[in-house]
Amino acid sequence: MAKWKRLSDALALADQAPDSETALPHLRDARRHLDDAINEAMADVLINADKPSLRAVAGLAGFTENAVGPRLGSTSVLADYARGDGRVTTEGVYRARYDRENRAPMRFTKRKDD
Repeated sequence: MAKWKRLSDALALADQAPDSETALPHLRDARRHLDDAINEAMADVLINADKPSLRAVAGLAGFTENAVGPRLGSTSVLADYARGDGRVTTEGVYRARYDRENRAPMRFTKRKDD
């Protein structure tokens, strides 16, 4: 997976750095890649697992329930279900599950000219 490669590369660069000052930017990149991976994994669990709650997913990731909503709003899976403030709520997760399970692809039908 590319996300793990980017994380691994950033950690390798930090490890090879001659001093802490040089390592810090690479560690910051590694942290960003790890945060992105955690956020995407939380979204994936919420949508694809046996319907866990936001609280359960927060606990698995080591966050409070209130910290999860904004993180989910930045994910590829749930970004479209975020409120105006960027948070994904329980209602957004329910809607995403519903759409995933029930929504058939929409098809365009051209109207006939009479």
